[in-house]
Amino acid sequence: DEGYIYISYEDFFIEEEMYGIGSAAHIDYDNIYQHDYYGGIFSIGIVSDGEGYYATTFDRDAEKDEVLDSVGVSLSEYASLEIYVNPLDNSLEKDKLIQVSNSDEILKPGYHRINITPIQLKSNNFAVVVKQKTNSGSFFIQVEASAPNTVYQSVTSNYKSFVSVDGNSWTNISNLSVDNLDMSTADVCIKAFTKNDKIEENDEITSDKYSFNDNCVMNISYGTTVSQLLLNLNSKYDMVVLSNENNNVDDNEIIKTGMKIKLSNDNVYTLIVRGDISKDGRVSVIDISKLILHYNEVQGFELKDEALKAADMNMDGSVTLLDVSQLIVFYNSI
Repeated sequence: DEGYIYISYEDFFIEEEMYGIGSAAHIDYDNIYQHDYYGGIFSIGIVSDGEGYYATTFDRDAEKDEVLDSVGVSLSEYASLEIYVNPLDNSLEKDKLIQVSNSDEILKPGYHRINITPIQLKSNNFAVVVKQKTNSGSFFIQVEASAPNTVYQSVTSNYKSFVSVDGNSWTNISNLSVDNLDMSTADVCIKAFTKNDKIEENDEITSDKYSFNDNCVMNISYGTTVSQLLLNLNSKYDMVVLSNENNNVDDNEIIKTGMKIKLSNDNVYTLIVRGDISKDGRVSVIDISKLILHYNEVQGFELKDEALKAADMNMDGSVTLLDVSQLIVFYNSI
């Protein structure tokens, strides 16, 4: 009805499976790579103890500068994810994979677009690997496959989707046998979003886990200790972590938004803990309240500087209602 749909208050099934358009006005990527054009149609289970891997490979134009900065995944169940990328070729070998996202956040069933540490694609193909962990002891993945007598009956496979229980031995999903499902038409639900760009190499400090923006180390998980942070940072210079008061801190101290890491060449980077708006190293209802007040433009409660960066949950450079919802989901998961 001119863009509106009406749902009965008595329809208690509505949250079981729901789709909608959040925004169509702003496209924040230049290219999308996908084999699952219709998204997740079926859910298949793999024998596992609640942990497993699925992956896909894509072809691209090696002459074009492209940065992969987000990955789309469809989930069948509540799960946490680790995401890896091979930017050099289509190999799924562990020693060729770079970890670009790691979170203990429990994501809900459905489609998620996950911001990752941006990575430069360097050849005519690349691979994306998702490690999925659940607390249920089960391991289900979403696939697109042909469904006779439906709009999906013409679905075909690109034969570039794989599954593994240990991340070492991989099986093309087209070789799996699933009752009442033509797996020769199946692809896993992984999408890769890129920008036509080139990452300027930072020879001072690098990381496979964290990203860098405006002399800030971004995407640090709450509860990260000083020793854990330093373990995931690489630099040709000596590094020391300082408190918000510029004092030295112990290796076991928890990182808080606003703390600094100082290099022996005297350059300083500010540390941003995702969701830690209050700069206390935790994610609490206080952080949620501050973000809501900022989003609602309540005078006197505007977030600035490090707090504003910590509120940017999806690290897209702006704070929106999506960041509010992501922080609430993140808080509920912990």
